[in-house]
Amino acid sequence: MSAIRAVAGNAKRQLLHVFFAVRNSWAVWYHVLNRGPRMRQKNQPMALTPEGRRIVDELQRNGIAITTLEALLSNDPLPSLMMTWISDRSPVENTASKKKFLREYWPLVPTLDFSNPFLRFALHNDILGIVNAYMGMWSRLTQYDLRKTLPVMDKGPVQSQRWHRDPEEKRILKIFVYLNDVDSDAGPFTFARKSTHGNTHGKVFPQRPPEGCYPAEEDVRKAIPASDIQSFTGRAGTVIFCDTSGLHFGGRATMKERIMSTTAYNSPAYTEGARYRWSDSTSEDTKSFSPQAQFALSGKQLQAGTNPMHA
Repeated sequence: MSAIRAVAGNAKRQLLHVFFAVRNSWAVWYHVLNRGPRMRQKNQPMALTPEGRRIVDELQRNGIAITTLEALLSNDPLPSLMMTWISDRSPVENTASKKKFLREYWPLVPTLDFSNPFLRFALHNDILGIVNAYMGMWSRLTQYDLRKTLPVMDKGPVQSQRWHRDPEEKRILKIFVYLNDVDSDAGPFTFARKSTHGNTHGKVFPQRPPEGCYPAEEDVRKAIPASDIQSFTGRAGTVIFCDTSGLHFGGRATMKERIMSTTAYNSPAYTEGARYRWSDSTSEDTKSFSPQAQFALSGKQLQAGTNPMHA
């Protein structure tokens, strides 16, 4: 009986891989499932600043682009509000999270609060203009969080601290903002340039949805030239735009803490649901937002009691 169950389990896994291989193929995911959002972007693109245009070009070439809050949002009070918000609060351990090296500034699945400057950053028109231009479609905000990463000294990498590709879709845009100075001891984000779909290293250790792909460090170093692998240190206010379908790993803080916000955007075909919930007043609160910002919040929300993906 156990042998029969094992065979049935293997068959089910194989069918799942076939299903996701078809669904996540570029022809199906981009041209079929997201046709409507692509037409919205084509007919109503947002204006890009010169810095925004540079970032989109860098993302298309390398899958990653680096800037600063000052360059992104010049003459905007938001960067200062973000820094002040952190100084007035202390993060706490989320006992439900598997990542014990993290401390959270708000719950893993927060209720939308538009007084939060990090949510306002995620929905800022200059930010959404970059996101939608790179994604090639009007996109959905699926996550915004702010965390402190604690140093792990000489412990080995775990979970997102290992090389991997986010498995969900062919393009996934995340924005990381360093809120303190991050050097090699504070867990800089590391990425393999040109490892996104259609690029030079796009087929190296490819996505394997739904489980994901976690190659060994030595195998990545053998397969990709050292010149295309970079750890991104930076001062407080450094901003990293990255397509995390490419090969990367999160911060392995060894000696120093790191404070970083993460904002994630997926296509409207994304099925997992956004990691936040609406309040009773959300619809009223968003009436003055741009159509793109309203669209970014219009996706599937996580239900109460749901365990968020990658918690």
